[in-house]
Amino acid sequence: MARAAHGVVFVDDAHMMSRSVFYDEPVAFGLGDIAIAVWSHDKHVPGPRGAAIVGRQEIMSAIMAQVFQFGLEAQSGHYVAMLRGMEVFDPEPIRQAGALARALFRRLSAQCGTRLYQGGPGVSFSADDFSEVVYERAGTRQTVLVPAEIAITGCFLLLQHHGAITIPITGYPGAAPTFRLMMHPDGGRFGLDRLEQAIDDTFERTAELLQQPAAVQTLLLGED
Repeated sequence: MARAAHGVVFVDDAHMMSRSVFYDEPVAFGLGDIAIAVWSHDKHVPGPRGAAIVGRQEIMSAIMAQVFQFGLEAQSGHYVAMLRGMEVFDPEPIRQAGALARALFRRLSAQCGTRLYQGGPGVSFSADDFSEVVYERAGTRQTVLVPAEIAITGCFLLLQHHGAITIPITGYPGAAPTFRLMMHPDGGRFGLDRLEQAIDDTFERTAELLQQPAAVQTLLLGED
């Protein structure tokens, strides 16, 4: 429909490599008549944090001019590191992570039902759905915390007690408040049983803090 209206079709395909391997789908330009696509070099690809932008030449010229204008182009060392990351990309670790993610999804679904979703080669709860499980564990919905705060609290507890790093830890409290565990590259080091136990323990610990906003503030933001 966008092409028929002479629109520019841009695909933000950040997890392209995991998406294409896990779901056995084409990479971005195999999906259709796309003008521009972007994907990450650090998400399931052994490259540095950065992105590749590929598109039609006439469009890329304008993009490159804008990038240089604002000084946002990658430095030469970054270019080489990203290229090497693409050259040595191996889909097999993603397949192994995907098998572990599907197995963990089956186990957790028995307890959490449709509140859990398969986020590619990982398992995920939205902030609202994570909070619903916590309310059940706590036996109450009474709290001054909003779902985003509850989910991020879970992420911090998961790090504190089990050493697992999630998005809010690497970003900041409030960044993508999804409780998401990706199995690549370290899920296999945890193992299925330990992963299941860590998630269950995190729900319990989060429920214990539901009516302790001061403790949550200290957990997320540190001491004054």
